[in-house]
Amino acid sequence: MKGKQLLALLLAAVMMLGILAGCGGSGNETPAPASTPDSSSEGGEATNDISGKSIILISSARSYDGMDDAYQAACKQFYDETGCEVTTQFNGNFTELIQTFQAAKISGATYDMSSLGSGNLHQAVAKSGMVMDITPLAQQLKGRIVEGGIEQHTIDGHTFGIPFSGVSTMGFFVNRTMLDELGLDLQNGYTYDELKAVADAVKAAKGFTAVVHCGADWWWWPSWFFTTFAQETHNDSINQIEEWLKGNRSMEQEDAINAFNDILKFFQDGIMDADSLQYDGTSVAALFAQQKCLGFFASATNIKNVGDVDFDVDYLTYPVMVEGAIAQSSGGADEGINILTLGDPANVAASAKFIEFMTRPEVNGPIMQLSGNFGYAVKGVDGVESQISDEAFELYTDNTIMYLDWFWAAEHNDAVVKAIQGLVAQEIDGAEAAKRVQDNWQQTVDENDYSYEWWNSDSWSWDAVAMPYEVDLGL
Repeated sequence: MKGKQLLALLLAAVMMLGILAGCGGSGNETPAPASTPDSSSEGGEATNDISGKSIILISSARSYDGMDDAYQAACKQFYDETGCEVTTQFNGNFTELIQTFQAAKISGATYDMSSLGSGNLHQAVAKSGMVMDITPLAQQLKGRIVEGGIEQHTIDGHTFGIPFSGVSTMGFFVNRTMLDELGLDLQNGYTYDELKAVADAVKAAKGFTAVVHCGADWWWWPSWFFTTFAQETHNDSINQIEEWLKGNRSMEQEDAINAFNDILKFFQDGIMDADSLQYDGTSVAALFAQQKCLGFFASATNIKNVGDVDFDVDYLTYPVMVEGAIAQSSGGADEGINILTLGDPANVAASAKFIEFMTRPEVNGPIMQLSGNFGYAVKGVDGVESQISDEAFELYTDNTIMYLDWFWAAEHNDAVVKAIQGLVAQEIDGAEAAKRVQDNWQQTVDENDYSYEWWNSDSWSWDAVAMPYEVDLGL
């Protein structure tokens, strides 16, 4: 696929701010130090021989058909190669997974490994002390991962996970054939006014609202703020979000209020309507395939839902809404594989070697390619071939910054979602939306002792989550 060579530059060029940052709660609970196994005990520091070991990888349910079986095949291959047995437990959703972690911490149940999204890691899990700092492994494996990917699983210079699944970006799927039939055009760099003119023409000719969004999948609503805030801050959004989370600025400033009002304009001007609150990803893809809309804003991963349509498809950035700004999208190398502090320290070597195994492209590809993504975090794993793959690569390389909701806490994300839903229904304006989000941040500070830089608290200890001994992966 054209553009594959860009993988080595994917994230380094577009995510230069904030990649060592994380967010979460107060970090008031000091994690229990990981005990170092006696070198004389079985497995102790014997990092080269893991035969006879047994480890557990626990995570939320896999989302794609065949992925469970693909993991099992990989585990069998690992056992045949090393003599170490890996048991996988994929159940429930992320919230249930964290509840399992918490219960294990109390009961003493042991789990050696997990796989967590970068957002979940930053928002909730890292500060819990239940995920190990595996920076020494990251240094050995960084050559296998797309540039910048490991940093998205890194907080204050400490790496908690090795990305091993897909990379993502947000953009605009457009029916190019429909535009051509109507004598219309949109190209990257198009303005909001140009989009409005096209949307009005589509509505007049076809009788439907031009643009839809998978609003029933509520977690995608913040993506609108990501791009409008990026433009209103003249592409300084990551720095400004960090300043807000630290308490150094308010959300009730002109740039944030304008960013929320920019979202409102889409609905006031009829480019979109409140029906998007009811559409999920499947229904949006169906509307697009049936040519009952011009297009929809979504992650490039949605190519798997629209790849077989019988018309030409383009993938564009969001419109330029602020003169002189760049229409940046958001994305990242999402899921990483982690070692938990909940396991037996004597199993750390086996867990480390399983991470090495899972980041081999010949092992990783047959598992992760089942997601049908346009690109992957492990170098050498090819993305799906499609008519928009090149556009997705170009958009990702040139215009993507890290998802802002990977910085703020889960409570903040809920507030942003609800505020945007209020804008979509045209029940509130940008000033009220900004006030609600700011009030929510203040509430997390007052009631939950929220601190963005939780790792700087007196109760936090990096030693408590450090690897108990060195593991040489032999690379």
